[in-house]
Amino acid sequence: MSAIICPFCGKESAAEDHCTKCRTRFTKEIRAAAFTVDNDPRSDRIGPVSTKTAKIFCWVVLGLLLVAFVLATELTGNGVTGH
Repeated sequence: MSAIICPFCGKESAAEDHCTKCRTRFTKEIRAAAFTVDNDPRSDRIGPVSTKTAKIFCWVVLGLLLVAFVLATELTGNGVTGH
């Protein structure tokens, strides 16, 4: 039998009777409803792109917004330098 995905913390458990990450005991009802690594329905996608690509895109957008903010405040004279 493959490893169980803990329904409480979402991590893979190495043991069959409890979660090795959050230490929750698995009753037979929990084991019956829990997913295994083989049939895990969770997706690693955000819309049409992978999670990794979406995170990179998010950091690029945040960086561009920061640059735009710094440029806007420095060009209007209300910047950090106070001149």
